[in-house]
Amino acid sequence: MTAPAWAERLKSRFRAAFWVEDARGPYPAVALDRDKRPVDSVTSGFGHLLGTGRGCPGASAPARHGP
Repeated sequence: MTAPAWAERLKSRFRAAFWVEDARGPYPAVALDRDKRPVDSVTSGFGHLLGTGRGCPGASAPARHGP
């Protein structure tokens, strides 16, 4: 598997496992619970994700505007 293909697969798996969405838009989960479900919460600790390309369109909206 090429590096770009591996990176795209990782990105897809990350979004499938950790991404949640509410009325404010999509954002990453804080964690996964013991049943591998995303823990849904908005927090300030995800700024580093915004520059990694792991986000999706509109993903920074909750980070910019807060709860």
